[in-house]
Amino acid sequence: MLTKKNIQLFTILFLFIALFTTNVKGQNYALFNANKNMTFTKRDTNDIDSAYFFAKIDSIVSFGSDSIYYFNHYFDTISIDPCSAINGLPVMLGNKMIKRDDAVGSHIFINNNGDSIYLRNKIAVGNTWHVYTWPDGSYVKATVINHIPFSPLPLTPDTIYRIQLNVFTLGGIAVPDSFPNQTKIDLAKEHGLIEFFDFRTFPSPGDSLQFLLRGLTNPYEYKSDVDAEKAFTYETGYEFHYREETVPDTISGADKKISAWKFFVMAKTETETSATYTMERILFDTLYFDGAPSANIIWDTVTITYTFADYAFLDTLELNLFQSTKFGYSDWFLEDSLFKGVALKYVYDWFDYDSGTGCLSNPDNITQPEQLYGDGLGLMHYIDSTDAAEYYKFDMVYFHKGLKEWGTPYDFSGLDLEIKENQLANSISIYPNPAHENIYFHNDIQEEMDANIYSMDGKLLISKHINPSTSNIVISISDIPKGYYIIKINTTTEQRFGKFIKD
Repeated sequence: MLTKKNIQLFTILFLFIALFTTNVKGQNYALFNANKNMTFTKRDTNDIDSAYFFAKIDSIVSFGSDSIYYFNHYFDTISIDPCSAINGLPVMLGNKMIKRDDAVGSHIFINNNGDSIYLRNKIAVGNTWHVYTWPDGSYVKATVINHIPFSPLPLTPDTIYRIQLNVFTLGGIAVPDSFPNQTKIDLAKEHGLIEFFDFRTFPSPGDSLQFLLRGLTNPYEYKSDVDAEKAFTYETGYEFHYREETVPDTISGADKKISAWKFFVMAKTETETSATYTMERILFDTLYFDGAPSANIIWDTVTITYTFADYAFLDTLELNLFQSTKFGYSDWFLEDSLFKGVALKYVYDWFDYDSGTGCLSNPDNITQPEQLYGDGLGLMHYIDSTDAAEYYKFDMVYFHKGLKEWGTPYDFSGLDLEIKENQLANSISIYPNPAHENIYFHNDIQEEMDANIYSMDGKLLISKHINPSTSNIVISISDIPKGYYIIKINTTTEQRFGKFIKD
């Protein structure tokens, strides 16, 4: 997965132009789609040294019945001056492309040497042509070898034509050891070019890694990644544990604050525009003043509303202006390790953007703030700096729902002796939980008591008097609706509390 470190962003956002004409011999697979912006990375380099590449057609010039598309927009998010060389630099598509009005849909890309690279968008299996010709007459031959179902992005059904490249001498003799022999280019019906070489240097083998489609910017069609509504769709019984670190903590004045959070979802209300959750919250803060720690504990019930419009930046899949002058970009992926099978989305933000020049800047010197969101997980990670003297970091360390569990839970009872003693003295262990017909708990103090069950809005639903001789207590809950409830035990000397779910 790409991280915020050493990421080079070569921005050139595709305003793809549809190239639809008819062809009775082959299918018309447009190289660029008018309604989708695409983001690429290099194949097999999804690590901290990888880069995002975006493309933008800056201008289109008619040339008779043909058209010329210019790709000359460039900047680098980690360079000292991202606008120092913005004009005229070629990008991975070269600095221009010529679309011919011919029977085969010729697209001519220009490499750094001014040589032509030929692709077609009206093709069928078995079609052949010369992609590139060297001065000595040797050439790269393209052969359409397959037409197969293939989904270049998750949940986006598609088909592709696979174009195999082979190198031959002028006399037609194969050159097996010469790049790009036995390589391929993939062209998808819905997404256009989804895998191709850097046309700036093609056919040089110097950087032979292919560019691979990573995502689409199109919030209305083929939405395949995490959006705001998906991210904040929780269910009752979900449990989240977080770790938060702030250096320094401006609210308390501490040099550092480390917090452990627990949220347990007790109830939910959803609308088309928001989701509201009632959650049990445990918050354990440790504040550091001159290296000396002090602790604060909060254990309560909170109501939190997530308004989807506040997270609208998640609904656009890739490159996006989050605000009028703030720029960010994102990357979708499917986790295959810790949060196995969960759709996740990284978001990078806080760049200032000048629409006139297309330049990015970072006047506050913040190191690529990044956020991570997951389907049904909400915010999982946030960091706004890597400065050891001033930063904010927030991470989900544990998640539990039903039979699925990820990460390592905090033992909140062990974080501080006082809260541990408080739990032992004042909490009740209810079982089973969730329950259906009855709940059970043990009378370990052998005192006379009253057990009262309340709804989350404080309404008394069940009251039962318990004799001191009763050790194992049973309370029927068959007459109350499904939901989350609080049980309060009153004795002559103390009060105890418990919580349970009626399923």
